[in-house]
Formats: sequence, structure tokens, C-alpha cells
Amino acid sequence: MTATVPKSAPAVMSVDVEDWFHVENLKQVIDRDSWGRQTSRVERNVDRLLELMAGHGDVRCTWFILGWVAERSPHVVSRIAEAGHEIASHGYHHDLLDDLSAESFGADVQRSKRLLEDIGGAAVIGYRAPSFSIKEWAFPILQEAGFEYDSSFFPTVGHDRYGRLDSVAADQAVAEVLPGFFEISISSMSLPANTR
Repeated sequence: MTATVPKSAPAVMSVDVEDWFHVENLKQVIDRDSWGRQTSRVERNVDRLLELMAGHGDVRCTWFILGWVAERSPHVVSRIAEAGHEIASHGYHHDLLDDLSAESFGADVQRSKRLLEDIGGAAVIGYRAPSFSIKEWAFPILQEAGFEYDSSFFPTVGHDRYGRLDSVAADQAVAEVLPGFFEISISSMSLPANTR
């Protein structure tokens, strides 16, 4: 028997807007100073996603955009905003929170937030940590900067970079972690281990 999902079934979708050379796994071989010399693929990929979403009617999602990308390609941010999507922050430099002090984290998110708001013309209230590396200590800093939610918690033990949050249960989709500030967990599904 096959389940049929009605066309109007609600879903939540987000996209991280970063380029291939920003990922943590390439940090050892692609120095940050060389980012500007790398061949960017972000504009082509964003345009393709926008085209696909527009072709399916009223599809809207949240785009967590890296400040470094926004600064160099503001037209990409503008196109996302003009299509009616939510603009959110992915930080500025794609640094893991373990590598940042509270002060440098605050400066990073404020820089990204101001930039995205200036380009997109609307308040940026959402944040996603690079490589899902969120930490509890970041919540007050995000809230003070004007964010209303974080969407970084990936309820899995599958990766050591992912943040562990004591204030959010693994089965909790949305949790108020501070008064008026929410964690919106990344969707995940448990699969049984292969029992061959």
C-alpha cells in the first residue's frame, strides 16, 4: 500500500547558502585567504532552486545565508527576498562555535545580520550555526542581537561537530530555550541498523 500525501500538506524547508569551499571538511586544504579566488557555484545553485520553487507554485522557505556570500553577491540575497522567502543568517565566516569566543561570535552574527537586513530590506530573526555547531552559551548573544530563533540543533549523535543542547529534547521540534527565543530543531529520522 502506498501513502498519498495531499498536495496541500504543510512542510518546512530551509536552505543553507554557502559555497563549496566554505565547508569545514575543506578547511585544511582551502585557506580562507583563497576564498575570493575560488570558482563560486552559489549563484547558479541558488538560481536553480529559486526556479524549481517558482515552478511548483507557492513554495517558500528559509534561506540561511552566509554573510561572506551576501557581501560578494548581494544580488543573490535580493533575488531570494524578492521571491518572498525568509532571509536568515548563517553567520559571516562559517566558523564553528567551538572556535569562537563569545565576543567574536557576537561580532560575527551582528555583522552578518546587519548586512543581510540592509540587502534584503527586512528584519533577520533566524540563525543557523555553521555545521550545526550551536552551543547553549550562544542563545543570549543571539537574542541580544535581535534574533528570535535558532535552527541548528540536529538531534543525532552522528557527528562530533554538531551542537549538543541540554535544553532541547531529541524529540522536540520547537523549544523555547529563553523567554521569547526558540530552538527549531532540524528534522531527522531514526532508521534501524542493518541486521544482515
